[in-house]
Amino acid sequence: MAVNITIKGIPKEVYERLRIRAKAQRRSINAQILTILEDQLSAKPMDVEERIKRVREIKRNATGTLDMEEIIETIEQGRP
Repeated sequence: MAVNITIKGIPKEVYERLRIRAKAQRRSINAQILTILEDQLSAKPMDVEERIKRVREIKRNATGTLDMEEIIETIEQGRP
Protein backbone atom coordinates (compact mmCIF):
# COMPACT_ATOMS: atom_id res chain seq x y z
CA MET A 1 0.00 0.00 0.00
CA ALA A 2 1.37 3.38 -1.01
CA VAL A 3 1.68 6.18 1.52
CA ASN A 4 1.57 9.90 0.75
CA ILE A 5 3.98 12.34 2.34
CA THR A 6 4.55 16.07 1.99
CA ILE A 7 8.01 17.59 1.90
CA LYS A 8 8.12 21.17 3.13
CA GLY A 9 10.79 23.82 2.93
CA ILE A 10 12.69 22.57 -0.13
CA PRO A 11 15.26 25.20 -1.08
CA LYS A 12 14.65 26.67 -4.53
CA GLU A 13 18.08 25.52 -5.73
CA VAL A 14 17.36 21.92 -4.71
CA TYR A 15 13.92 22.02 -6.33
CA GLU A 16 15.39 23.41 -9.55
CA ARG A 17 18.05 20.67 -9.72
CA LEU A 18 15.35 18.08 -9.04
CA ARG A 19 13.12 19.54 -11.74
CA ILE A 20 15.95 19.54 -14.29
CA ARG A 21 16.93 15.95 -13.46
CA ALA A 22 13.31 14.79 -13.67
CA LYS A 23 12.88 16.45 -17.05
CA ALA A 24 16.10 14.89 -18.36
CA GLN A 25 14.89 11.46 -17.25
CA ARG A 26 11.37 12.10 -18.61
CA ARG A 27 9.88 11.62 -15.15
CA SER A 28 7.54 13.62 -13.01
CA ILE A 29 9.12 15.29 -10.01
CA ASN A 30 7.32 12.77 -7.79
CA ALA A 31 8.70 9.83 -9.79
CA GLN A 32 12.18 11.34 -9.66
CA ILE A 33 11.98 11.73 -5.88
CA LEU A 34 10.87 8.10 -5.54
CA THR A 35 13.73 6.94 -7.78
CA ILE A 36 16.28 8.88 -5.73
CA LEU A 37 14.87 7.55 -2.46
CA GLU A 38 14.82 3.96 -3.73
CA ASP A 39 18.40 4.24 -5.01
CA GLN A 40 19.67 5.72 -1.76
CA LEU A 41 17.80 3.36 0.53
CA SER A 42 18.81 0.27 -1.41
CA ALA A 43 22.45 1.29 -1.69
CA LYS A 44 24.93 -0.96 0.05
CA PRO A 45 26.42 0.77 3.11
CA MET A 46 29.92 2.06 2.48
CA ASP A 47 32.72 -0.04 3.90
CA VAL A 48 35.10 2.69 5.06
CA GLU A 49 38.15 0.44 5.18
CA GLU A 50 37.47 -0.85 1.67
CA ARG A 51 37.00 2.71 0.41
CA ILE A 52 40.32 3.81 1.96
CA LYS A 53 42.05 0.80 0.41
CA ARG A 54 40.59 1.66 -3.01
CA VAL A 55 41.61 5.33 -2.77
CA ARG A 56 45.15 4.34 -1.84
CA GLU A 57 45.26 1.97 -4.82
CA ILE A 58 44.09 4.70 -7.17
CA LYS A 59 46.63 7.10 -5.72
CA ARG A 60 49.44 4.54 -6.17
CA ASN A 61 48.49 4.02 -9.82
CA ALA A 62 47.98 7.70 -10.63
CA THR A 63 50.43 9.23 -13.05
CA GLY A 64 51.27 12.84 -13.73
CA THR A 65 50.57 15.88 -11.66
CA LEU A 66 48.28 18.87 -11.79
CA ASP A 67 49.53 22.36 -11.30
CA MET A 68 47.51 24.94 -9.35
CA GLU A 69 46.22 26.55 -12.55
CA GLU A 70 44.74 23.23 -13.73
CA ILE A 71 43.17 22.62 -10.33
CA ILE A 72 41.54 26.07 -10.27
CA GLU A 73 40.31 25.66 -13.85
CA THR A 74 38.73 22.32 -12.99
CA ILE A 75 37.04 23.74 -9.90
CA GLU A 76 35.69 26.69 -11.88
CA GLN A 77 34.20 24.36 -14.50
CA GLY A 78 32.04 22.82 -11.81
CA ARG A 79 30.40 19.44 -11.85
CA PRO A 80 27.72 18.22 -14.23
